[in-house]
Amino acid sequence: MTAVTSLTGRGGWPMTVFCDHEGRPFHGGTYWPDKPRGGMPSFPQVLEAVTEAWETKKSDLDQMATELTARIEQLS
Repeated sequence: MTAVTSLTGRGGWPMTVFCDHEGRPFHGGTYWPDKPRGGMPSFPQVLEAVTEAWETKKSDLDQMATELTARIEQLS
């Protein structure tokens, strides 16, 4: 919950958090519809974007995970 509220400014359910192989969160959110609507991407689109980032921007995700983990530790 702390990871998602740090990323989005709010929490709630359902919640999805994407983590690296060390369990460090780098992206997350509380709800994505099954189809795009209201300016929100669909959950399948989010999965595609995360997969693409994982394959092509791993260093960016590592940096995001490092920063988010540090933020969570500060709040704990």
